[in-house]
Amino acid sequence: MSPSQNRNRGVPETIHLTEGASMRRWSRPGGPRWSTSGLSGAVHVGLFYAVGAFYGLFGLGLALYFTSQGGGRLLWPLLANLVRLVIAGGGGWLALRWSADVSYVFAALGAALAAFGLITAGAVATGAWFGPIVWPRPRVLAREGGQCK
Repeated sequence: MSPSQNRNRGVPETIHLTEGASMRRWSRPGGPRWSTSGLSGAVHVGLFYAVGAFYGLFGLGLALYFTSQGGGRLLWPLLANLVRLVIAGGGGWLALRWSADVSYVFAALGAALAAFGLITAGAVATGAWFGPIVWPRPRVLAREGGQCK
């Protein structure tokens, strides 16, 4: 790995994690600055409290997606993105169909972001790039009779 590649590792997930944490921490109860409606402020705060915690996993998924793209191994990141679309769209639609509470839509969006990051990370960890990760086993030096000295 070249020094420039090593220097940029972790940047996308750090940006998304910082963004999500700061929005969750410093989102003001009044909502966005362009709106004075109390309802939009409540929706804004609810969105960032429900979804903001999952931005770090989304950043991890994006970083692994772009790395997979560079390595030419896009099957699992694209499948994870399709799952994210199905969870966000289908879950949001079901949430609005069954209940008028928008917090269930936010829960579906958070689950979609988490699924994208976890599926992509799981695929890479189980060997989507270079084969499965194999932990080295200690060698046992055996002599005659199965005794080690």
